[in-house]
Amino acid sequence: MKIIGSINEKGGVGKTTIIVNVCGDLASRGYKVALVDAEPQESATQIAQSEKLNYKVLAWGERDYENVEVLQEVKRSIKALEKDFDFVGIDTEPGFHGSAVLAAALSDLTIIPIGASSLDVWATTRTIDFIHSAQEDQGGNPLVLIVPNRIQPNTIMSRDLLSMLPEYGKVSEPVYLRVELAEAATAGQWVGDYAPKGKGKEEINKVTDSILGEISND
Repeated sequence: MKIIGSINEKGGVGKTTIIVNVCGDLASRGYKVALVDAEPQESATQIAQSEKLNYKVLAWGERDYENVEVLQEVKRSIKALEKDFDFVGIDTEPGFHGSAVLAAALSDLTIIPIGASSLDVWATTRTIDFIHSAQEDQGGNPLVLIVPNRIQPNTIMSRDLLSMLPEYGKVSEPVYLRVELAEAATAGQWVGDYAPKGKGKEEINKVTDSILGEISND
């Protein structure tokens, strides 16, 4: 079983959008997938209420992840999923506490969705340092994939961002600002089921390809 965390210091960068759709893409490829919704707002759980997602969502967002005993219990629960799933995603709250600590410590690969602003780039550096620190005690060498998200096409700012990001680590193909991604969440589906011929699905496919490539090369 491989664990994929979605982490960023900043909110509003599309952590839930990316992990919900990557999990849907993995499931569409025949993998057994679960998503641990460890975000207090439980956005992924709300999407899953439609019962149209092609994978299981575990609503664990209301747990007290600041409590060490709770954190250890959840870690054991995630490890226990190994017998049933090939991939487990973890959606987290913004910042470097609570469920983000859980995901940073457990993930085989962590995705960092970021937007097209200098603030997002600065937060990326701190997020990468946080992930490495979380696994340092375990002797881990965590895989990190930066995912440019909600990118405005054909703008100078977007081009500058995309050219700059490789300085910070491995970068996936960008996910542009697509209305079908927002509509898919409202419909309670991953974008590949909602708009199978859309650009949003193509872009999520490329992110998933990058994740699988990084994991297979590890």
